[in-house]
Amino acid sequence: MAKTGFYLKLTSFTMTAMLVGYIVGITLIPKYLSQVNALKISGILGVILVFSIVLLSPSIMIQLPLIPALPLVIILVALFGLVNALCWPAIWPLALQNLGGYTKIGEQYLLWPL
Repeated sequence: MAKTGFYLKLTSFTMTAMLVGYIVGITLIPKYLSQVNALKISGILGVILVFSIVLLSPSIMIQLPLIPALPLVIILVALFGLVNALCWPAIWPLALQNLGGYTKIGEQYLLWPL
């Protein structure tokens, strides 16, 4: 695969991380991990990723199997997909909790931005 064609497909790393995050979230939340703890973990990991991306040099390269060497910051940006995907299985139940008769309206507000 040519390097130019490879770099055009970098978004697939983020999408793969999101898919993994959704599967992990659906599997672990709430059976093994509470929604509140999942949201805390996701937020903390997000902050760590932001600081890592800002503070690390883009010249640090990582060689993963079967793909060209990538800057570490690109891999960290792709991991945002994982962190973002872990938020949603935690946010939905917490947002709909104790709405009573307003549950349908609350669901609509959650679906609105999607």
